[in-house]
Amino acid sequence: MVDNEDAQQEAGGQLAAAGAVAWQFEQRGVISVPRAGADPDEIALLAIDAGASDVETSTDPLEIYTEPGDLEAVQAALVSAGVAIESAEAAMIAKQTLTVDASRARQNLRLVEHLEDLDDVQRVTSNLELTDEILAEGAG
Repeated sequence: MVDNEDAQQEAGGQLAAAGAVAWQFEQRGVISVPRAGADPDEIALLAIDAGASDVETSTDPLEIYTEPGDLEAVQAALVSAGVAIESAEAAMIAKQTLTVDASRARQNLRLVEHLEDLDDVQRVTSNLELTDEILAEGAG
């Protein structure tokens, strides 16, 4: 039997104390809005007027970022304006992202899979910038 620590080390990981990398992330509210049929500029204006701190209009879905305490108010304002919400949640967002080569990216994805398989793990957050090609490999 292989324990979880051995599996993580095989995947290139190393355990650290709780909160050891928390300084690299910030808690934010994230609201995803489907791009189909939506005017990104109009949604951005609605979101900012409702208290959003940032809106990424070049992605699909559109990503609206809030301070943690403003998430529900911004979501409610968008819903009352008739905007379809795909998801709304509190998330840890990387302050800086890191790009790695394809081999390292695959190794990191294996590590994430191992971590997600642990019963005590609810969510894994990363600061990696992954290409669509690597993500498609991981999903396949």
